[in-house]
Amino acid sequence: MSLEGSVDVRDVRRALGGLRLKAPSGFEVVMDLSNHHPHKSAVIGRITADARIVPIWNQPRPDRARALEPLARAL
Repeated sequence: MSLEGSVDVRDVRRALGGLRLKAPSGFEVVMDLSNHHPHKSAVIGRITADARIVPIWNQPRPDRARALEPLARAL
């Protein structure tokens, strides 16, 4: 992967924070500045008889990524 004209890992990591791009789904994905987790929109779909997934609800804005570890501790 090359960002900012470099393939150096530190340069790529630095360039990832805050990166915005259009995902194949059509939604915008934003990379978190601190942990590089993607902020993305949730989609709820219905599976049809012919195995297609039809969206029935789309989150209007990307949700901030949260690490799963603190959530797992709460269970």
